[in-house]
Parts: sequence; structure tokens; C-alpha cells
Amino acid sequence: MRDNAERVHRRLVGAGYPGASIAMVSRDGQVLHIVVAGSFADRDQAERVLEALKREFPTSYIIS
Repeated sequence: MRDNAERVHRRLVGAGYPGASIAMVSRDGQVLHIVVAGSFADRDQAERVLEALKREFPTSYIIS
């Protein structure tokens, strides 16, 4: 739901991820709202951020 995505987005921005955004994707005929924490300089940086995010958002993953 868009409300859930907006809530997570606000939490990420408040936690120091100003590049966080919400994107819409379509999967199996459903529109999903996904929250992107931001873009990172390299894979190593993304993996460090992912490790920190997984403590609060265990289903987090990297897209590239």
C-alpha cells in the first residue's frame, strides 16, 4: 500500500537517507510501491547500508 511505503520513506529520510524514494512497479497485474534507500557509490557501500537496514527492514535487498 502507498501508505506503508510513505511511512517507510519518512523513516529512512529521518534516519539519514535523503535520497530515499518511492517507486511503483507492476507485478502480476498488481501495482506495488517499493521504497528505494538511495543510490550508492559502489556495491561495497550498498552492502554496508543493506546490512544496517536489514536490522529494521529484514526483507531489504539490493537492486542494480
